[in-house]
Amino acid sequence: MPPNAAPDRPREGTPSVSDRRLAAVMFTDMVGYTSLMQRNEPLALTLLEEHRRMVREILPRHGGTEIKTIGDAFMVEFLSALEALLCAVDIQKAFEEENLARPNGQGIRLRIGIHVGDVEHRGGDIYGDAVNIASRIEPLAAPGRIVITQQVFDQIRNKVGFGFERLGPKSLKNVELPVEVYMVVQKGGAGVFEVPVDERKRIVVLPFANMSPDRGDDYFSDGMTEELISALSKIGQLGVISRTSAMKYKEASKSVREIGAELQVDNLLEGSVRKAGNRVRVTVQLIEVAEDRHVWAETYDRDFEDVFALQSDIAQKVAGSLKVQLLPREVKRMSTGAPSNAKAYDLYLQGRYHWNRRTKESLFKAIELFGKAAKLDPNYALAYVGTADSYTVLADHLYLPSEEASSKAKEAALKAIELDDDLAEAHVSLGGILGLFEWNQPAAEREFKKAIELNPNYATAHQWYSLALCYLGRLEEASAEAMQALRLDPLSPIIYTDLGDITNDMGAHEAATGMLKKALELDHDFIPALLGLANAYALMGSYSESEGAARKLVSLDAGPIGELVLAYSFAVSGRREESRGLLERLLPAVERSYDDAADVAAVFLALGDREKALEWLEKGFKARASGLMAIGSDNRFAALRSDPRFVSILRRMGIRPA
Repeated sequence: MPPNAAPDRPREGTPSVSDRRLAAVMFTDMVGYTSLMQRNEPLALTLLEEHRRMVREILPRHGGTEIKTIGDAFMVEFLSALEALLCAVDIQKAFEEENLARPNGQGIRLRIGIHVGDVEHRGGDIYGDAVNIASRIEPLAAPGRIVITQQVFDQIRNKVGFGFERLGPKSLKNVELPVEVYMVVQKGGAGVFEVPVDERKRIVVLPFANMSPDRGDDYFSDGMTEELISALSKIGQLGVISRTSAMKYKEASKSVREIGAELQVDNLLEGSVRKAGNRVRVTVQLIEVAEDRHVWAETYDRDFEDVFALQSDIAQKVAGSLKVQLLPREVKRMSTGAPSNAKAYDLYLQGRYHWNRRTKESLFKAIELFGKAAKLDPNYALAYVGTADSYTVLADHLYLPSEEASSKAKEAALKAIELDDDLAEAHVSLGGILGLFEWNQPAAEREFKKAIELNPNYATAHQWYSLALCYLGRLEEASAEAMQALRLDPLSPIIYTDLGDITNDMGAHEAATGMLKKALELDHDFIPALLGLANAYALMGSYSESEGAARKLVSLDAGPIGELVLAYSFAVSGRREESRGLLERLLPAVERSYDDAADVAAVFLALGDREKALEWLEKGFKARASGLMAIGSDNRFAALRSDPRFVSILRRMGIRPA
């Protein structure tokens, strides 16, 4: 909204002469109001009036002075940054509670931006850079969230119990220098966790629409999206959002501004695919977020055999439109790796579609399809990567014995590298196998570093590398890699979970809970996040919250791990008999595989039984239990770090205590 447009309701009693002073300026804006007006004008007007009523009830409690409304937006002045922030938090809480009672589609969500600076009063209005900056940062807020500038943060950081997510410096229209921006985290612990600043132009490839007559061709439109992400990721001067976050918008009806704010991107690439027989029509358009402006658009009609080359062509045209320099090696990487057989490529896309579903049946189906692709084109490296990844996930999810799955996964990954040593995905696959199944973290680290060198935009490489670093006890480096993964895949529950677990290992339990809660906002029943949250709460002494997260795990039928976490919560809170009774009941099930040996050991240690804890860690070591790799940095085992027997286990695993 233009900050100085004609007001719907001017402030009463304001001076008509010029008056300059320091003030906090708050802008609010209703999410989706314009599109709702187009669809249902009576409902939009009703919600607008309700929005105004609620905001005007809250403003006086915090000394807020309404300067004016501009359509669905408010401009409000405060005498202090603290009152402005507390008012914004109250407003968002009020709407959050109100929306619970509203039918779907009738909730009111706001974005709020706050800045502090000089303002000039003139004729019942206010002017100045503070007004301009507040209005420009407001669209950076996710729906229901608040963003503030560095100036506000400096004044309130030690006066409130909220957390803050650093978004980094942002270039704003008509503002000469970049402005440092923070998102307020109303749920979770206090403190700041920083999303790493990425000076590159950032882009997201939204899921391509399937316009084919056969709705079963969804695999092809999804595959086109994934392959374009892969092609653009090879351009070093671009920051490309990963598939996990991009695909969350497949069914979402959100505006360019909403998506841009949520993903913190400068540009969107969207399009559609129509496949009929051996012909493919691809329509694609590049949109600049700040101005909601179409930068470039094109329609391609090609034979199916030409699709791989088309993806490289689109990526290069995007780079040209964004004035991004393409290096010769980047052009080469985009043009290599193409299958010699079009049917093999089609089978590979079908395999990735099933792999992404992550069920036992879909993973075996993916292996079948990748195998057929490799049979048609024995030199197609990505088909072998797909096979390796499928077996790795089958073992990680306990669908196959690790020994059987890991040997097949490693064979496929090594074959992919033999065919194309410049394929980042192949090195990540091998790194995962070496770290997860062979406990060889130094070798895994080499593979992850090679993958990142080849493709710095590959979020999975940064994520898996962060885990290897964590296992090696290099927690600061692990946190940095996890944060880089989050920057590339900002809507990934597993990356938020890994980051929360690493932060918990660093002893910042309160900050860890904020990250783990963010994972649960993205997926309410995400078992790894609930597990991490229960342990973080237990370590910080919030026993009732720990028990609540553990009981949620049990209700989700997460297997023995849910009840083991509950037993740990009981033990650390002093409810020893309940913990022992639960543990004794669980031991027969755990002894069948020892996959949860580390969690059993943690319960025994919390109960004060050091010998039993070490005994179970030895059992887990002999069974090569996958969960054992994390014990070196896991603060549940802090009491054992000076014990020679514990150190011996770590050394035999090739890791060191944190």
